[in-house]
Amino acid sequence: MEWGNYSPLEYWVVGTELSAMNDIIKLNCDRRIRRGEWRSCDEREAVERAERFEWLRDKGAVAVASGRVGSSAGRNGHRNWGIHFFSSSLPPGFSDLFNTAGFEAQKTSFHEYFHAVQHAHLLTTSQDKRYRDINYAGPTWFMEGGAEYMAVVGSANSLEAGRLEEIIMEGKDVWDPLHKMEWKLRNAIDNKTNLCPNIAFKDVDYENHCGYLAYDLGSWAHAYLAHKYGPDILLDTFYKNNEQLGWEGAFSLTYGMPSEEFYKEFDEFINWPEVTGKATISKHEGQHTLEDQLAILPASLRASKP
Repeated sequence: MEWGNYSPLEYWVVGTELSAMNDIIKLNCDRRIRRGEWRSCDEREAVERAERFEWLRDKGAVAVASGRVGSSAGRNGHRNWGIHFFSSSLPPGFSDLFNTAGFEAQKTSFHEYFHAVQHAHLLTTSQDKRYRDINYAGPTWFMEGGAEYMAVVGSANSLEAGRLEEIIMEGKDVWDPLHKMEWKLRNAIDNKTNLCPNIAFKDVDYENHCGYLAYDLGSWAHAYLAHKYGPDILLDTFYKNNEQLGWEGAFSLTYGMPSEEFYKEFDEFINWPEVTGKATISKHEGQHTLEDQLAILPASLRASKP
């Protein structure tokens, strides 16, 4: 309802029980064979999928045993099957075993679904081209940051419009989108300044230790672009031209400037601190305060609960 129907899709959620995991491994394999996508459950891709499900089961089991929130979800293909294929470990927000807000798991579902929106506009069947060719699909920050920002805004809009009912369980944290975005900004600045000072934002990807900057700083990059050029321009202009023009061409057409110019402009908006020894000072004292930065967010995010 928020972005349109980009089905068909499958969303597989793996719990923590070994027998249940084995049941869905068999269910998935039977489905793949019935649809003509696999020949047997012993072929390489089937074995890799079973290993992926086991990894997800273990992820959830470790989180439950330790009491520390941990989960993983992702879109894993498959254009060549004619579907979007998602898999997820136990979503902490949907369980009463953790105090994390239930809405956090709902937001994650929005994040993953927006990957379906993104990939539906890319016609290649090559997984390598989709995930590694930044000139085609774009850098990691654009894909992950876009999905994260649109998920926060889209889920908040759906909640406000009554299309989505917030999961509220006794003892769970309350979802606060403004606080979430503020935390993302603070976390991104801290990590970029102290952990990844030598990795440019545009080069952040899944292969380096700064990968999570793509989610936190990337969501703010999209917030900045949406504020400056309008909330609908990503879907109405960028993705409609991505396949034909490539990422850089579609970016320039949509936002009226090449990406290199945007990076400089966005750096000024973030107002990166300057680190000297153990002291951190502002490079632009009095400019772009936290209040200024939060003010660019949509009203649905800034109307936080008390």
